[in-house]
Amino acid sequence: MKNVFKLMGALAMIFVLGSCVNTETPQDDGPHPGTDGVDWTNYQTAGTYSIILKNNSNRNLVAFRSSLTAANILGGIEKNETTHGIKREKLSATGGFSIIFITEEDYVANKSNLYALDQKPFTRIFAMYNAAGSNETPFEVSGNLGGTNKLIINNNTAYNMELRENTARGKPLGYAPYEANNTELYMNNGDYDIFPVFKTYNAVRDEIITIYPRTALGYPRGNLVSFDGSANREKTIYAKDYIGNPDGYSTGAAYLVVHNNSGAGVRVFQGDTLQRTETGINILNNGETRTFTILMDPLGAAGAYDTKKALSNWTLRDVNGQAVTIKYDTPAEGDTAGYFTSDYRYMVIVSGSWDLGPATASAPVRGSKIDLGNTDL
Repeated sequence: MKNVFKLMGALAMIFVLGSCVNTETPQDDGPHPGTDGVDWTNYQTAGTYSIILKNNSNRNLVAFRSSLTAANILGGIEKNETTHGIKREKLSATGGFSIIFITEEDYVANKSNLYALDQKPFTRIFAMYNAAGSNETPFEVSGNLGGTNKLIINNNTAYNMELRENTARGKPLGYAPYEANNTELYMNNGDYDIFPVFKTYNAVRDEIITIYPRTALGYPRGNLVSFDGSANREKTIYAKDYIGNPDGYSTGAAYLVVHNNSGAGVRVFQGDTLQRTETGINILNNGETRTFTILMDPLGAAGAYDTKKALSNWTLRDVNGQAVTIKYDTPAEGDTAGYFTSDYRYMVIVSGSWDLGPATASAPVRGSKIDLGNTDL
């Protein structure tokens, strides 16, 4: 009998110990384990976004503003997500900045030392946020990124350098900040037509200047790069090969600077097409000055661009659609009547009142040529 009691006591102890073992299924850490501090919510659908990102790659990405610090995390973007809105509170002041993308895996592995990825992010792109604009244009991550080939960018210039695919006005492939060497992009196998362009933001004028390097014949300056999966998986692009001589590049555009002194808000149109500044603004309040970019037209299929563009049917309109036409009948020396010349700014002043009909627009006054050697544009 004593042995029976001993056996029953042992079984009871086993039962008690067994009841202390956690037999529950481990709690699900969500679809992005280890990415605490990263908001994967798409705010575009809720209408509470600051900017829109488009991820054409096959990797989940974490986006940062300007530098790889936890405080600068903009959010997480799923692979192949076409319209992802970043939370409005993540951005406040108008301005241009870089967005740095790293893969979800790299974030998890390096979140205690994010700076280790500074020279080898998934990619960088140049973006613009306007606190008073609609910010509807998405900033895209190329679908050609994410491979095992390495494209190295050495940018020792005073300008931000953006690589574009297929044409000088194509989609961005990657970006290297000014005075930054050994920025690495990881590329898929394939053949690439790459055209570097250079950008800078002028906070005083609230405008982005884009510089298009060109050859002596006026063609965009670019290069052909191929990755075929062989042992040679590394290529390098040097900014100085494209922008070393100020006479060898152009903004590829003229700039229409409009000052509104008409007592009411106005919009700028070319034909029936509403024009926006490069920072996303389309309305000039009374007393404001805004800059509108007039891109030069391509010349044939070779990729060269014209050096002048006709000022065709550009108008200023008030809230009721009353319009005044901008006319350039008496051009500055070196210009052609009715045409704007690349690399120059033209000032127009809107004055008078819209109460009894259209206000008055002055004839454009051409300013000095943009000094491409001066980073304080």
